[in-house]
Amino acid sequence: MKCSKRQDLVLYYYGELEEPEEKRLASHLETCGKCSAAWQRLKETLEGLHCEPPEMPESYWRDYQRGVRNKIGKRSPRRFFFPARPLLQGAITAMLLAAVATAGFHYYRGKQDRIMILQNYELLSELDLLEDFDLLRSLEEVENL
Repeated sequence: MKCSKRQDLVLYYYGELEEPEEKRLASHLETCGKCSAAWQRLKETLEGLHCEPPEMPESYWRDYQRGVRNKIGKRSPRRFFFPARPLLQGAITAMLLAAVATAGFHYYRGKQDRIMILQNYELLSELDLLEDFDLLRSLEEVENL
């Protein structure tokens, strides 16, 4: 084993090496003085850093729970758009529905007009010709006078 793989010592300490690699490293630590010394220093350092979390007294947890409950109780419910104005919300909703219905009616009516024009296009195009004919007839009547 190469002595340059000292990062494996941390993995070895936490037991995160594969079994064959762990066995190789353990046998290497028995034979290599430098790696064995590095292993001892690392192990002492990591064990010195390890500490148990402090035990909190029961009164702390009771106060903590009471504080959480108070915060939950004081929190006002979230309202969308207008807070605490249900009558105003209803009026705005009714106006929006009326506006949408009116716009839809006008759109539908305009669409019906376009359909009628397309269906009667021939008749309407001949209408101009009839207007010209009426004008000629009027001119003839004026001449006869």
